[in-house]
Amino acid sequence: MTKPYHEMTASERLAARIAKNREIEARLECAPAASGLDAIVARLNARKQRASYGAVAAIIGVLPRGLMSGRQKCHKYSWVVAASGPTRGWPTDYTDKDQEASR
Repeated sequence: MTKPYHEMTASERLAARIAKNREIEARLECAPAASGLDAIVARLNARKQRASYGAVAAIIGVLPRGLMSGRQKCHKYSWVVAASGPTRGWPTDYTDKDQEASR
């Protein structure tokens, strides 16, 4: 069992973060996660329904920040949106140019 974050030394926190990042990278590289994202996005697109990065990431088993890593910003993925903040309900960091390129 690992220590709670507040009880870890700086080097233990760093080692824990590196281990977690490696685990996330391994999940992103495996095919089932990628096909899972594509299947979820296809369903969202078919139903014209939005879902938050956090909800989709939880289903796939990755962190929300890495969910769209390495993917092109296009209409297909724009159904996955921010759950809070000024862009709530909208895809993050999309531009008009990104939307035009996807058509």
